[in-house]
Amino acid sequence: MAITLETIRKFAPLVRLHAYDRHRPLTVPEYLKTVSLHRSSGALITEIVTPDTLAANSDAGNYLQWKAPLPTGNDDAASGAPIIDGKCTSTCYVKVFEEAGYTDIVYAFLYALSGFQTLRVGIQDGFYSKKRNFCWARMARHEADWEHVTVRITSDGARILNIFFGQHGGSQCLRPDQVRFVAGTSHPIVWSAWNTHSNYASSGVVKSARLIAGILPINWLDLADVTTNDSLEYHVKPSPFFSAVYWETWDHIEHVNGNAAAAKWLTFPGTWGRPLLDNSHFDLPPSLPANAHKVLLGLANVVTSTGVVSLGKYLTSDSPRSPEKQGWWRNKEPKLVYLRSVEHGGGGGSSFDDSSKLTLYQTLRRISIRSGSRVDQVEMVLSDGTTLRHGGTGGTAQPVLDIPASDALVRVELCLGSKDGSDRVFWIKFTTREGRTLEGGVKTDKLRVIEVPDNFTAIGMYGRCGSEFDRFGLLMRVPSVEQEFYASAQHGGTGGTAFNDTTGLTRFQWVQTITLRAGSRVDQVGFVLNEGAADDETSPAKTATITHGGGGGTPKSLDLEEDDRIVRLELSLGSVDGGTRVFWIRFTTEKGLSLEGGVKSGPVQVINVPDGFTPLGFIGRAGSAVDKLGLVMRSANGVYQTSA
Repeated sequence: MAITLETIRKFAPLVRLHAYDRHRPLTVPEYLKTVSLHRSSGALITEIVTPDTLAANSDAGNYLQWKAPLPTGNDDAASGAPIIDGKCTSTCYVKVFEEAGYTDIVYAFLYALSGFQTLRVGIQDGFYSKKRNFCWARMARHEADWEHVTVRITSDGARILNIFFGQHGGSQCLRPDQVRFVAGTSHPIVWSAWNTHSNYASSGVVKSARLIAGILPINWLDLADVTTNDSLEYHVKPSPFFSAVYWETWDHIEHVNGNAAAAKWLTFPGTWGRPLLDNSHFDLPPSLPANAHKVLLGLANVVTSTGVVSLGKYLTSDSPRSPEKQGWWRNKEPKLVYLRSVEHGGGGGSSFDDSSKLTLYQTLRRISIRSGSRVDQVEMVLSDGTTLRHGGTGGTAQPVLDIPASDALVRVELCLGSKDGSDRVFWIKFTTREGRTLEGGVKTDKLRVIEVPDNFTAIGMYGRCGSEFDRFGLLMRVPSVEQEFYASAQHGGTGGTAFNDTTGLTRFQWVQTITLRAGSRVDQVGFVLNEGAADDETSPAKTATITHGGGGGTPKSLDLEEDDRIVRLELSLGSVDGGTRVFWIRFTTEKGLSLEGGVKSGPVQVINVPDGFTPLGFIGRAGSAVDKLGLVMRSANGVYQTSA
């Protein structure tokens, strides 16, 4: 199905530009008016740049250079299209890729400049620990900034499968239920980070690399992407200032597929901005408590000679190439990648393959079969309602196997036999990790087994069938490096109700408080999550609370600092009413704090949190007490790059 302009507009994002960002989006023609074209030697080619000029100067070493003086701490000159009544009217450039089973719509945004690096700092000011988000001139600035959001939709254009938020050359992949939309529409809402223009699904602060630790009054200094307006310190405030700036991209679309005029600038092989821009002169940061800004400037002035802090890599910044020359970020956004098991069976019937109906985030929720003396039909129902059914309608329907979210298919056994000169599937058995089974047909002595490898997810089928099943194989989703949250091992019994905190968590959150209720056993566990905004010393933090279990036992709690994290969870299990429960628990943090409760009753099970991971929730089973427990963890963000 050819994707129409109407469909492109239907799924186009609403971009919430940061209120304090002085560098706004602009069109390609507007940008070209602000730059000159140079050879790799630095020699000027022309002061007047047009798409035709770019097409005629196709050396990959050529580059565009901003004509006006670059921003500094004293003159953070604004760039980009003017904001009128809080709205941006710049052009959004769109490229469509139609793949097997889905279509990707890439929405690309051009900014003239990427502004000063944004950071988050913890400052010791007397008895108070204060936190600020600030930008630091001239750290990590670079000319031109191409950013993007990709919306992956079904091939028929009916619904969204995933949304990829471009962030520092990579992409964060989210499901539609993890994203906010303009009310009553299919327009995802995107928050653009202050100065860096990385794209996020909500407001907050995402910290990455630690640059300084323990040089008072600076407790810590982290690179950060900031999409909130809270606790900001800046060099120059935009004028006119709007507390909210919206870009309704669907009203400003330029579709570049087959667009000959756009091809002239898209195929320019050089950089949009000078390469290796010199940012080695750091200006005085905006005013911070306890004169921390003066301490930071002093550290920056000696960084290259002392190596005390990790600022050296930000002394130069590169510039991006066009979306076309960056491959439209396709290598950053995972396709639907599957491992195929070995197939077992004969060559009769017609071939089938479910891969075109699958997405990154579906899970298997139900299996049913029809069978008699052989297997007539197998049906799988996925978490989004997709039904995969193969075979005929003969035989008898066997009891349905429902698979809860906490469980997964781990083994398929097949018995083959001969019918009409070819092998068919005579018997099949499905087994889940928690021991649930479904089988049907008649066993033979020709047994075949398909095992699902650890961390892979059985998600569909392929093989051959007609009125009966001739050949069967499993499709298993490969673990994705873009996975947002990870679950640890779980320890305990099978009582209570399964829970999994993955849904609803964001990468902005951190554990502010651990809560616990316990007596002779562990009755309840919980976290209070800081939402990453409005958390200075005068504004109350926005929080979310997670609890699992009952209201018995004695309450306990432990408060954590923002730069601390849970690194170990210890559990002791015991037997109650014929089942296993958690009798004792202890949380330990990186700074050596601990919280424990309950009574030890046997060997201790230990969950160690890997370096670079942050626990944010739980997975397990609970009723009036905690039956089974594991941790849900967020992977640490990679070190942010200074190039686009």
